[in-house]
Order: sequence, then C-alpha cells, then structure tokens
Amino acid sequence: MQQKPSTQTASLQRVSDAEIFEAVRRSIDTNGTTKFTMTHVAEFAGLTRVQLYNRFGSRNALILALLVDHVTEFKKQAALKILAADDLVLAIRETIISGINAVLEDPYFKMLIMPAVTGQTQVDGTPAAILALGHKQWLPVVDRAIEAGIFKSNLLREDVADWLTFNEMTLLNASQTYGKSLGQCRAYIDDYIFPSLLSASIEADT
Repeated sequence: MQQKPSTQTASLQRVSDAEIFEAVRRSIDTNGTTKFTMTHVAEFAGLTRVQLYNRFGSRNALILALLVDHVTEFKKQAALKILAADDLVLAIRETIISGINAVLEDPYFKMLIMPAVTGQTQVDGTPAAILALGHKQWLPVVDRAIEAGIFKSNLLREDVADWLTFNEMTLLNASQTYGKSLGQCRAYIDDYIFPSLLSASIEADT
C-alpha cells in the first residue's frame, strides 16, 4: 500500500523553486546581501528551515541556484534577440554591452556575478556557472554566424563560445574595477574580439 506524503513533504512540493527564489530576493531586500539567512527565506516562502535545507542543501547552493535562474532567462532572451537580428555583428556587440550594463544596474546580478568576476567569489561554484551559462547562450549564435559566413569557417564552435564568454567576463571586470565606459568596451569588442572571429569579407565591411 502506497503511503501518503507527510504534511511537510506535501507543503514542500507545493512551493515552487520560483517562489523560493522570490523569497530569497525578499530576504535580501529586507536584510541585505550578506545578512539574509535560510530561516528568513523559509519564513518568506512559507516553509520550515528544515524543508528549505532538504530542497537545496545549503545557503551556498540556494544562492547559486538563484544565480543560475536569474541569469538563464536574461541570456535566453539575449540569444533569441541576436538570432532574430538582421545585423548579427551589431547584435552580438550590443548584447555583450547590454549584459555588462545589466550586471552593473541589477542588484542581484551585481551581488552574485561581480565578486566572481573580480576574483572575490562569495558563492562557491559561481565562475563555473557563469561560464556554463555563457557557453550555452553563445553556441546557437556561433552556429548561425559560421553558417552565414560571418565568422571564419575554420573556427571550432565550442572554442568561440568560450572565447566570447571569457571576454564578457573580462569586460565586466574592466567596467567595474577599472571604470571603463561602455564606449570603451565597444571599442575593445571591435578592435580585439571581432578581428579574431570575423571572416575576411565581413571584416572588410565593418
């Protein structure tokens, strides 16, 4: 005979990850980025502290899950915009710039991503998560650019996706740590990122 789930298990199943992430944001807004606790998050989510730990295991794991959730949707929408654009080169450039701007303006991006980019990681696993998300975002864009003859045909798609992601992180660091403007970041993209990627015919036109 199949046992019925306990009241605690049932309540945990009814609370979605999205609701828990919203509870994390509420806790951060109330208590700050360094002082929010699993207890406060559980209260905001309508769970017990034990239930929250059963779902995510640790405070670090919960914050990292929030990071992945917060960044995934942004990068998904960014990739869709690039793929729908008529001018792929311009779309790639402006997507990188908009990502930098989002990190600088969005409190959760800034809290979660910038410490990792500047070498002061507060959440274990953040750099790897950022690289994985960036890599996943860029792959379909790279495929389209190579197929359209915009990127050099001898480039390996995996390497190009990594190259774009690494440079995004470099520009984030430059803008946050060294005060580089978005205009200077655009110039860096045109002068140092695109020359290694663009086919000869496209580079001649830009």
